[in-house]
Amino acid sequence: MNKDFKDGVSDALLLGVFDENKSSSMYKQGYDFGMWLWNQQLEDKEVFYD
Repeated sequence: MNKDFKDGVSDALLLGVFDENKSSSMYKQGYDFGMWLWNQQLEDKEVFYD
């Protein structure tokens, strides 16, 4: 797995901040995937607590 992709996923999940200094397409894909995972977690928590 590409390091830029991993960095994007971790930035999205752990920091919630997109690093403008990292402009590779793999970083952007990783960030998008990390944000998707974050949203899935939120949806799961809402279902659990309802």
